[in-house]
Amino acid sequence: MLSNPCAYLGYQLDFAPDKLEQSYGSHNGYVQRVTKDVKRLAKEGLLLPEAAREQIAAARASNILT
Repeated sequence: MLSNPCAYLGYQLDFAPDKLEQSYGSHNGYVQRVTKDVKRLAKEGLLLPEAAREQIAAARASNILT
């Protein structure tokens, strides 16, 4: 058994605030990007609709670029 649960689910790579700002511009830009990508994944059948809604809500509630 692996001691790191991320080995099962992927991994997390934290970016510096300047990298996030370069990529998304603002919190709203981040939320828009997450929404676009999550909707695409749901449409492709790679993400369940409920999980998509949860991911979008989490992006909105996050403190990314706030």
